[in-house]
Amino acid sequence: MRRTRPDPAPIAAIADFVQFVARVATSQRQRQRLNTAAAAPATGAEIDALRCVRNHDPVTMTVLAERLGLDRTTVSRVVQRLEGLELASRTVDETDLRRTWVSVAPAGHRLLNALDKVSTQDYIVATSEWSDADRASLGQLLVRLQRDLQRLRFDATGRANRLAPIVAPDAEAS
Repeated sequence: MRRTRPDPAPIAAIADFVQFVARVATSQRQRQRLNTAAAAPATGAEIDALRCVRNHDPVTMTVLAERLGLDRTTVSRVVQRLEGLELASRTVDETDLRRTWVSVAPAGHRLLNALDKVSTQDYIVATSEWSDADRASLGQLLVRLQRDLQRLRFDATGRANRLAPIVAPDAEAS
């Protein structure tokens, strides 16, 4: 059976939505609004670093720098500021004294939770006129879209050309 090209209008709507989300996520005004609403003492860059630490907790300074796309010196200054605010802590690796691990401190978890609550409230209000079924459908479709975007495989020119097979959860654990 030959596959037909998808209707371009929904694909354009998806692309527009993803671009909108990317703009909002990186908007200085949006960051300031969230920081103010959550009474965040840290800058946007510091919160980005703290979120990255939370996602990989604990994480080495080298990996943190790679994940943030920053040099180690800059990351060291950011982490030093987070330590000063008692949002993160550093420990030296016992087996390799050259390696430093960064973890989110209790106050850092509280701050990130407060920021998450502010963001979640945005979605609650934005979908307040939707039915529970509509919210559930969107949630399921977004999970599916995320999964399938992660499955993309690319040709030599960098264009997506296929999806990798779905790996069963049992196969991932073994």
